[in-house]
Order: sequence, then structure tokens, then C-alpha cells
Amino acid sequence: MREIFMKSYSITANWQKLADARTVLIATLIASPLNAGALQVRVDGGPTALWSKGVSATFFGVDISRIEVKGNAGDMALVVGTG
Repeated sequence: MREIFMKSYSITANWQKLADARTVLIATLIASPLNAGALQVRVDGGPTALWSKGVSATFFGVDISRIEVKGNAGDMALVVGTG
């Protein structure tokens, strides 16, 4: 049986990892449609991509501890998946 992972993130102006330890999942990352602006997302400290509010995408077999996010203080993101 697969474990369910569900975590809500309160975004800040500082980079924060989606997981503190290796966490490989089939997961969906969702930026709240109520956010003030786009989230900034990067993998392994690489280039930054903008993730528009209200956008979601599913990742397959991704270690979410390698993904970091930041943006407007008080914005929200959600990751839901199975491991």
C-alpha cells in the first residue's frame, strides 16, 4: 500500500524545500488561485521558473526534497501525492 503525502506550504520570500529528506512521489504541486503573484520554483538551486497562481502539474517519481519555492509572503502552495 502506498503512503499518502499531503502538505500545505505558507510561502515566504526565502527559499524553502518541499521536503526536508528524500521524498520520491507521484505528486501534484498546486499554486493557490488566491496568491498575490507567481511562485518562484527551482530544482537543486538551478534556474528559477515562475509558477502562475492557480496552476497545477503532476510529477512522476520526483524527489520533492530537490524542489524549492519562494514568492510573496502569505501565498500558498499544496503538494498531494503518493509514495
